[in-house]
Amino acid sequence: MAILIVSDSHGLVDELLMIVERHQHEVNTFIHCGDSELSINHPALTAYHVVKGNCDFLQNFRKS
Repeated sequence: MAILIVSDSHGLVDELLMIVERHQHEVNTFIHCGDSELSINHPALTAYHVVKGNCDFLQNFRKS
C-alpha cells in the first residue's frame, strides 16, 4: 500500500489537484495533515483524508 501525505498547503488549490493527478495511479491513499485553509467540501480535497490543522479555524475537519 502506498500513502502520500501532504500538509500546510495554505490555499494552494492547483498544487493539491496536481499532486493527485500526478500520483493517482501509484498511490492508494492521499492524506492531508492540516492547514489547507480550504472548506471541508472543496473539490481540491476530494481525494484526501483530511484532519484539522491549527490554521483551519472555521472548518469541521477531524482533529488529529
